Amino acid sequence: MKPYSLVSIRTIIAMLLTSLVFLYSCSKIDGYENYDHPAVKSQDPGTTVISSVAGFVTNETDQPVAGATVQAGSGTTITDQYGYFEINNIEVTQNAAVVTVTENGYFKGIKTYIATADEDAFFRIKLIPKTTAGTINGAAGGAVTVNNGLHISFVPNGIIDAATGATYTGTVNVAAFWINPVASDLNRIMPGDLRGINADGVTKGLTTYGMAAVELTGANGELLQIAPGKKANLTMTIPASILAYAPASIPLWYFDEKLGLWTEQGSAIKTGNTYSGDVSHFSFWNLDEPQPVVHFSCTVVDATGKPVKNALIKISSVSNPNAAGWGFTNGEGYVAGPVPANTPLLLEIKGDEGCGTPVYTQNFTTTNSNISLGRITVNASAGMATVAGTLTDCSDKPITNGCVILQKNGEYYRYPVGVNGVYNFKTLLCSSTANVNLMAYDATAAQYSAAANYTLTIGKITNVALQACGGTGDGQYINYTINGLSHSFTSPAANFAPVTPGNNFLFAASNSNNEEVSLQFPAADVMNNSSRPLGFFLANQINEALTMVSPVQVNITDHGSSTDAVLTGNFSGTFRGAAPNYKSYNISCSFSLRYQP
Repeated sequence: MKPYSLVSIRTIIAMLLTSLVFLYSCSKIDGYENYDHPAVKSQDPGTTVISSVAGFVTNETDQPVAGATVQAGSGTTITDQYGYFEINNIEVTQNAAVVTVTENGYFKGIKTYIATADEDAFFRIKLIPKTTAGTINGAAGGAVTVNNGLHISFVPNGIIDAATGATYTGTVNVAAFWINPVASDLNRIMPGDLRGINADGVTKGLTTYGMAAVELTGANGELLQIAPGKKANLTMTIPASILAYAPASIPLWYFDEKLGLWTEQGSAIKTGNTYSGDVSHFSFWNLDEPQPVVHFSCTVVDATGKPVKNALIKISSVSNPNAAGWGFTNGEGYVAGPVPANTPLLLEIKGDEGCGTPVYTQNFTTTNSNISLGRITVNASAGMATVAGTLTDCSDKPITNGCVILQKNGEYYRYPVGVNGVYNFKTLLCSSTANVNLMAYDATAAQYSAAANYTLTIGKITNVALQACGGTGDGQYINYTINGLSHSFTSPAANFAPVTPGNNFLFAASNSNNEEVSLQFPAADVMNNSSRPLGFFLANQINEALTMVSPVQVNITDHGSSTDAVLTGNFSGTFRGAAPNYKSYNISCSFSLRYQP
């Protein structure tokens, strides 16, 4: 079976403790009895398989992030205008394959999965903003508080330059974000898959009581770290809903990006409604109790036996329905992963997180052994609608290398086309009808169609002939951050001025938020030169003229071709405002822009 997506399961473990385990959709692993087995030591880095991975990346407001860099194993790609990425046939570590998303102004989005040879994985990844929570002086130390539940204290002379190891005594910018352990979108935000290596080198399932993302930078943007032999203190608020069950002390775990797993290091003490503990370096930190789990699996199909893709699976405690988590089936309708041992549970299948009434329910109770619910059949009349039709290009010829993009309840989905451009797929609805948007994509010509609205009905087939031909969905975007604050211009939502290069490229765009941006760099010999000096950058969020503190280079990562005139690239630098204040602006920008050759 194909590994698909990460699913967090919030369950009741011992004394009806509201906790979170990670159910990650993966293929069955023969002989893998449970995730905290004493024989399961730290992950074997030598065993690799060929895998493929795809998914969608969104920002903190659930909008698509275009132009983000995604890396998995030996492969790298960039998200499209819908935030979609796909990396095929890459070599990954079998027991802990890692997918990493990087985007200016955000902490890394990192997911881990157990890979099966020649099979695919799917994720929905939500990035968290890398916002400066406060500043301290490296020599004097100090403290920074994040409003939603995180406090960080630094000792004097406890900071070094991460690159040189030299003591840093200047201004320290502290970017920090508290990750709520009971948030409904926790499974999209948090790094890894809530598996960890404890102090004895044993792999455990983890129950989280809160996480923190922290990064330190200097006045000139240099990366900083805690000095050897020094510690910083992390204090995190314990949400009221789990406070009564929080133990007096709890292990601390940091996320090891190389392993793709959490690693135990230190502990935190409970005082009132907070946990407090010392850490020796900064990355992602996690407050977790290890726990026993068993392996769960099921396959969701329709009445004809065909797999139901993207079905939302909810598993909750029978005694407390609010203790629950969610995830999605893969392309074969399969979902699997660890769930609590010896616990009565309820499985529900829905269209998405916003749906109230499930289309299928089933009670089951776990023991100390693995459990499979086998094939679960969802009838079309219970909540599924069918969309079928054809895809054609600008010449009305069938598209065989492309897909249909469905936007439903704010989420995007992709369905491939078959022979002669024919497509046919089923999707679960929250109610009897749903208004959706459908778009066509021609991968060969890199053409999108404009979005068109349709009404789907449970138990009915909606036939739609789609044509991917030019239109407004041309993949253009400009994303940038100004002193940590993000701004996004993505086609077709934003307007991009047509460009005919002379001596310079001048690109300009505006969006529905009345934001405007423009940038310029030389056009000469652009196909043969991957680095260009930035001429200027203007954004109406800055109400003054800017000058570059030092020359800024524009890095061109994709020059396009003679038939696809597009430039993709990025730049970052420090800019200075006008007299008398000479305000400093740290600006990072990524873009994909089209022009007339």
